[in-house]
Amino acid sequence: PPSTSPKGTLWWLGTWKYVLLELALNGRTRRVVRALRDVAYHADIYELTQAQLRPLGIRCRVIGGGRIHKDSPSKTIEVYGYSKTFGRAPGCNEHTAELLREHAPGDFTVTWSDAGY
Repeated sequence: PPSTSPKGTLWWLGTWKYVLLELALNGRTRRVVRALRDVAYHADIYELTQAQLRPLGIRCRVIGGGRIHKDSPSKTIEVYGYSKTFGRAPGCNEHTAELLREHAPGDFTVTWSDAGY
């Protein structure tokens, strides 16, 4: 459910696409960051997530998307860009970075920018 689902978990190194989603169940909402390894398009991340959540009665809507780059040697995580499919969403990368800071290892620095694609 939205109140207990993790907001973000950072497992992979490298760069991948993400979507910022708002989940809703029983009048409660929660925003979560979702990135799936080896999924090429923002829309596919959304569709796959929606297919998993719909049977549970959880509604899902896209706020926006972009890219996340995690670099272990420099201990940095960068959130940037936007989704061509869903367009630019003001505040999306900033909010995503805030959520990821809650789950990033303590010695990682999380930054965000609206620059880039």
